[in-house]
Amino acid sequence: MLESIVVENIIKFGLPLVLIILFFRGLIIAKPISATLLISTYAILTGATSLFDVVIITAVTAIATTLGAIVIYKNFQENNKNKSSQIDKYIPDKIAVKIESIYTKNKFSKKLNNNVHLMGIFIFISNVIPGFRHMASIPAGKNGYNIYKFIFLSYFSTFIYHTTLTYIIIQGIDILFFDIA
Repeated sequence: MLESIVVENIIKFGLPLVLIILFFRGLIIAKPISATLLISTYAILTGATSLFDVVIITAVTAIATTLGAIVIYKNFQENNKNKSSQIDKYIPDKIAVKIESIYTKNKFSKKLNNNVHLMGIFIFISNVIPGFRHMASIPAGKNGYNIYKFIFLSYFSTFIYHTTLTYIIIQGIDILFFDIA
């Protein structure tokens, strides 16, 4: 049901809709919609299935996703400095308490807090793990990780993730459905 609505709207609105959805994915909001399936659907519907086309599309989509992650990063960075941020108005108390408890009690989080140099590795690796992508924005912002390094690592890892999986999906669909003699 959701897939058919997404496909219909991609046909109507094209790349701007894809970019808006991916921005929300960077904000950790649109998680039920797979980024690579969304990008693959757009590429197939527009006929942009060559490796060059996929690289161009994913270069743009990685920007949209990274912008969403930057918003999360900046809000948690502000929250760490001021003990309140714009995002606090929108997070229910139960979730805010859970985020804070995970951040302060989790052994892994404590290790990240004490070893900021591990944060870059954490950002890169977490951005290529489905279901966990861009969650590193929270501890990176809270720890005041360098914004330029954060942007570079988030963009680069997202670009690699989007490009690799989108191209594999497109090639798999091509092999399964179009190259049958």
